[in-house]
Amino acid sequence: MHMSDYSTYTDEELAHLLKQGDRTAFTEIYFRYWELLYKHVSYMLGDGESAMDTTQDIFTDLWLKAGHTHISTSLKAYLYTAARYKTMDAIRRSVLFDKYLQSMVEFSVSTRSNTDETVIFNELTKRIESEVSTLPPRMRRIFELSRIEGFSHKDITEELDITDHTVKKTLNRALKILRSKLTAVLSVTLL
Repeated sequence: MHMSDYSTYTDEELAHLLKQGDRTAFTEIYFRYWELLYKHVSYMLGDGESAMDTTQDIFTDLWLKAGHTHISTSLKAYLYTAARYKTMDAIRRSVLFDKYLQSMVEFSVSTRSNTDETVIFNELTKRIESEVSTLPPRMRRIFELSRIEGFSHKDITEELDITDHTVKKTLNRALKILRSKLTAVLSVTLL
């Protein structure tokens, strides 16, 4: 609960209480900084939904690591730094994911001299193809037309006799499914 007496505490006092596992201090920090951090992250990511997830991650980490977190700067500076790292991580995962996903067929492994990277790429390609094959048939067809055969949304609507809205919605769902299944693979092999 948002305790009024905690709202009078300084950031320094709250950080000290947080380190001792004080849940009310955490709640006060959350209320005090959630909106600021969300706006900051949202501006950097340009995507409200991802910003929401990233901001939640910042606070989840803050609580889970509270006991052994050393805040040497101000609490606000600490949270902004955490936001920057989490945002960069989200961008890196997203960019890497889309880069590997969208180029898995066009990409020429022979142009890369680093054999480790080639092995990683081949492994990722196999994993991506395997996950794509588990998508529902229509979703898989739309995904393959878009990402593998390079069809535009308009081409897909004509080919499958569906609306542009359906194409966009289906592709977004497919990417969301694949990203959630493959994030673990990417974070191990690439980050």
